[in-house]
Amino acid sequence: MGSARKELLQPALVRHLSAWGAFALVLAVALTIQVWAALQGAANLESDEATVGLMVRHVLQGEPVPVYMWGQGYLGSLDALLSVPFFYLMGSSVLALRMSSLLMFGLLLALQAALVSRWWGRRVALLTLLVLAFPGWGMLIYTYRVTFGVLPVLGTLLLLLVQGHPARPATRIMHALLVGLVVGLGVWTHTLFLTYLLPPIIVYLLHSAEWRTLHARLTLVPRSGAVLALGMGVLLVLAFFAAGCEPQTSFLAVQQVARLALVALAGAGSLALWAVSARRRQLVVLASSFGLGLIIGNFPQWRLWLVEGIAPTTAILPSCPTGALTRAGLVITGLLPAMWGVSSPPGGGGGQGTLLAIPVILLVLAALLAFAWRERGTLRSLLTLCPLSSSEREPALLALLLMLPVAVAILGSNTHDVAHVRYLLATWQASAVILALFADRLISRFGAVVLVLGVFWVCQVGLRNIGEVKRLWDADAACHSPQALAALEAYLSQRGVRGGFADYWISFMLDFLMQERFVFASYNADRYLPYRMEAAALPVQAWLFVPGLIPLEATTVDDIIRELQAERSEKPACYPARAGPTYPLFFRWLPRMTVLERRLVANWDVWLLRNERAWPPTYEEGELLHLTGRLVSDPAASGGVARKGTAAADRADWLAYGPYELFFPGRYQACFRLRADSHPPEVALCTLDVSAGEGVETLALREVTAADLPSSSGYRDICLPFENRFLQPLEFRVHYAGIGDLWLDLVRVELAP
Repeated sequence: MGSARKELLQPALVRHLSAWGAFALVLAVALTIQVWAALQGAANLESDEATVGLMVRHVLQGEPVPVYMWGQGYLGSLDALLSVPFFYLMGSSVLALRMSSLLMFGLLLALQAALVSRWWGRRVALLTLLVLAFPGWGMLIYTYRVTFGVLPVLGTLLLLLVQGHPARPATRIMHALLVGLVVGLGVWTHTLFLTYLLPPIIVYLLHSAEWRTLHARLTLVPRSGAVLALGMGVLLVLAFFAAGCEPQTSFLAVQQVARLALVALAGAGSLALWAVSARRRQLVVLASSFGLGLIIGNFPQWRLWLVEGIAPTTAILPSCPTGALTRAGLVITGLLPAMWGVSSPPGGGGGQGTLLAIPVILLVLAALLAFAWRERGTLRSLLTLCPLSSSEREPALLALLLMLPVAVAILGSNTHDVAHVRYLLATWQASAVILALFADRLISRFGAVVLVLGVFWVCQVGLRNIGEVKRLWDADAACHSPQALAALEAYLSQRGVRGGFADYWISFMLDFLMQERFVFASYNADRYLPYRMEAAALPVQAWLFVPGLIPLEATTVDDIIRELQAERSEKPACYPARAGPTYPLFFRWLPRMTVLERRLVANWDVWLLRNERAWPPTYEEGELLHLTGRLVSDPAASGGVARKGTAAADRADWLAYGPYELFFPGRYQACFRLRADSHPPEVALCTLDVSAGEGVETLALREVTAADLPSSSGYRDICLPFENRFLQPLEFRVHYAGIGDLWLDLVRVELAP
């Protein structure tokens, strides 16, 4: 009897091991491709990745762990924190930087397989992994990067968790806590986490017993569901995608009204659902547990907001529905083909590869149409807000994951080139499942013949796209080669230059690859203030440009200014298009500099400029404006002259104000060098302040009395610490009280100690 049972179990065991072996093989192939991409080193590195690497280096050097990526208030630093142990073990290198992303990619595939296997079985899960293992070029140039890893993992983990329905109350509470924790981490990590969060919320709501009851009452009014869905869609567009319409002032007001209407609608809907619910106590307990998890997961973000007053920001640009048609064309002809790998990257081969892509395009379209036809009832329920049955939950979730990122890409102004295919991460994962479902049905109907189609997919999408991106990376391999970096380092070292300024795409790349032996700050992207301060204080600065942008015969600072003022959208060799416009501050600095030398060094056009003024600045008398007082000779003053207010001759007014110079965000102190004649200690001599917005906002304020300036002490520094949170013009003001004699030598601005 025992031997017979053993014989029956053996085929099942063999099938089980074969399935695991197939999954392991596909996972190994997928990771091999990602490892190959990661090993390209500097050839496919760019400044966003390099910035993360620099953050990791600074954390290991003892700096406080940043909540967000440098210079931003909307991308959590979890990706950087995951790289810390790899830097600790392997040292600072491109591969160490990408190890966490490779780990996350493997975890993503495992979670995706578990999710799809739960929905539609192992074969569909295996086919899904096969599609994801060979990403289109638009995804392949992104998936190996350290900035890729955490977002899709947290999103897929959330989708997997919401499929669970624990039976025991205690387990349900812990499950809700875990879901809240993942949501908190996801919201902190990336704004695009919403494309993973909203689909399960919508499906949960439409599948709930409360919505079924409420919908039954709403249907007493004909077509109420469709009208409600249309109204909510209009409100969503006005609330989040219309602030860029003209007249902008009017549409900003419309935006606020639409958001208030959405809040009111959500509140009324919640109250209505609560009124018809038969499980209020359970919902309160689960919501409390979820909220606690959310607070824990989002702790870095809300703590920074509540404790330090630094609110989250967003990189979403104001948009208008009038541009949606143009963006839809870009999404359909650019982003989606790049995601599926049926187009060629800029500068790619095209030609025969594009012709061979036609069968793949037809296959993708057939899979999408087959899914839409098969699930037309589910799609109708989503569009009309009808209750979903249990069998419709997974298709509804898949449809929302597919379409929601596409809708956001079309409506949002951030989508303006093919590089933004990264906004479609959830769409990529969902489309892989839809293709796998279609392939599964073909296999069921036509059997092994479909293997030919699979081989064609692997060759056309997989191998062809690998070849396309390899050509791109090979073309850039020399841009930051060890030889090029060594030549630049030798040139700068021989001339005693320790850093300077460059476009964002150049500066942070060099900072990371040269291990910060030189410090290059960006003139058009605010990422890390200490770099900019250090570079600005250098007596000789190297300004780096891509060769060919400035004419070879150019030799003056005016030529640099003309280049920085030029609008350039084309992609130069080795780098993306310019990161953005130059900050106006530099146009005030550059005329004070002198060109010492210009030379082409390896792949950079290097200008050496003598800095005629240190940063942060010191304002001597004459550089500040005034409404009272006069210049007098004063041997004790640093420059031999000072501005003096005399009670007998000058009225109470501004002894100094200005200079309205732009200052970077940061913590400073303004030191006013003053002296006065003899007065009783309590007499107020002047008021000092640091202000922005032409005096509208006061950043620091202090009244100076005679006790602060004993007549026998000579000049004294009265320092006001302040924090400047924006790139804005500042004033350093002295308001003379009209009492006695007061001398102002200079105002010196320093970084706060």
